[in-house]
Amino acid sequence: MTNLHPPLSAASTARNEAIDLLRAIGLVLVMLAHVSPPEWLFQLRNFDVPMLVIAAGMSFALSSAVTQWGAYVWKRFKRLVIPVWVFLAGYFLVLHALNGSAAPDTHTMLSSFFLGSGIGFVWVIRVFLLVALVAPLIAHVDASLPDNRQWLIYWLGLYALSAALLWSISLLVAGTPAARVELITHYLLPYAFVFWLGLRAGRLPDSLLLAIALASAAICGGLALWHAGLVGSFVQTQEFKYPPALYYLSYALPLSIASWFAARPLARYAATQPRLHALVSFVGQNSIWIYLWHIPVVMAFDGTGTAPWYLILIACLLWSVAITALQVQLVNRLLLPRVGPARLRADLRMVLTG
Repeated sequence: MTNLHPPLSAASTARNEAIDLLRAIGLVLVMLAHVSPPEWLFQLRNFDVPMLVIAAGMSFALSSAVTQWGAYVWKRFKRLVIPVWVFLAGYFLVLHALNGSAAPDTHTMLSSFFLGSGIGFVWVIRVFLLVALVAPLIAHVDASLPDNRQWLIYWLGLYALSAALLWSISLLVAGTPAARVELITHYLLPYAFVFWLGLRAGRLPDSLLLAIALASAAICGGLALWHAGLVGSFVQTQEFKYPPALYYLSYALPLSIASWFAARPLARYAATQPRLHALVSFVGQNSIWIYLWHIPVVMAFDGTGTAPWYLILIACLLWSVAITALQVQLVNRLLLPRVGPARLRADLRMVLTG
């Protein structure tokens, strides 16, 4: 496969820092969703996953070219799935040791390991894994469309075709065991187009990104009025998140693009503040473990009513960042120096940090 990505430059480095900030913001928004904020705030922040997928596309555009699909997929599997398995194994063992009768049952645990509904937090990893499977293909197609107008026509046209395909699949499998295929198809295709937007964003002028945001916002407004007319009140986009439908995505894209516009100057400012810069970089580079470590805090407070949502959010942030920092230090200073084979050290670093 030809080289699909340019070498890193000073501009690319600055862009990477903005992507880290975008990823950090998205991570906070995901945690916010899990602490039961007020309804208006829950709706406002409901663009977190698409924004993280856009950030993944931006990051992929700056990465090295994919020359072997199998090796690339295995690397993504180690970075995305195995950390989840390691965390879940430890988490479930601790729960059973503390209170076996209140611990998740076998079905819930298996569903979690297979990135299903399970305990309710790890489905998003399935999204990133599915998108990773097709990322090299998307990059190859993107590289064949140097003209931005041509790209926009293809992007919109293929999305429309995929929406029609998903509708047809839903009709064919409705009420049958085959309907489980929607857990793959109906997440893979919509998020693949969100990823493609992130992948292309570096070559799109801000004016075109703004036009996409405004057009998407107009679509969202029209759909909001239509749904409100059907039920008599505003319908949250959350209702169309599983799987992601046009109403949900048309809300998420404008806010994601606006966040990207904001992230660039904020990243430049953060670069002048060493501690803030270090924190943003750490969160951006260790987002998966920070995300995983917030789960016990949310689960501990779930349904207890013992603390307001904003204190739970603060606890999630402080705990998850602190425990991840400790984990990274222990891995780098105590574990890795005692591991001989270089390949094993690299794999352990990939799984236990990042």
